[in-house]
Amino acid sequence: VDQMTKGSPFYKNELKRAEAHERRLARALGRINALEEADWRRIRAEVDIAAQHLEQIRESSSRRIYAVVDMDAFFAMVEERADPTLKGVPFAVGGKAML
Repeated sequence: VDQMTKGSPFYKNELKRAEAHERRLARALGRINALEEADWRRIRAEVDIAAQHLEQIRESSSRRIYAVVDMDAFFAMVEERADPTLKGVPFAVGGKAML
């Protein structure tokens, strides 16, 4: 599929999107790496407060809170980081049940 679509407007757009994604990721990693211990303490405190709030809501009501996290892009990024030859190559991450 990759070879058949090379040079097409779709392929070029996907390359631009991938490059933009890589730039955003690099900026985000740069900001994370620049955090100091005081920043991490503040972030942990904020997360702890949010978790306590959610726990209070859960305990005080019969309502349930559901969180849906789509991890496809994350796992693909992990695979690309482990094997840089995958960058720019269409691939899927998952088990046999996915097929």
